[in-house]
Amino acid sequence: MSGISILYVEDDARAAEEVQALVRQNGDTVIWEASGAAGLLRAARDHFDVIILDRMLPDLDGMTIIRRLRESGVGTPV
Repeated sequence: MSGISILYVEDDARAAEEVQALVRQNGDTVIWEASGAAGLLRAARDHFDVIILDRMLPDLDGMTIIRRLRESGVGTPV
């Protein structure tokens, strides 16, 4: 049985490492992006089952990312 595919957008590298390790222990796939802009591009380009998104990113805040994703037709749960 294959796990779920997760996009994780988080600027705190230590937190990202910990979350990635936990997610992978469960057999799921996690892709980490460290900036809002990179996360937005990845979410628009690739398919994910879910997006975990930090609201307070230095370049694009999480709410802006969600709004832009929805405007472009991406309906992935966040």
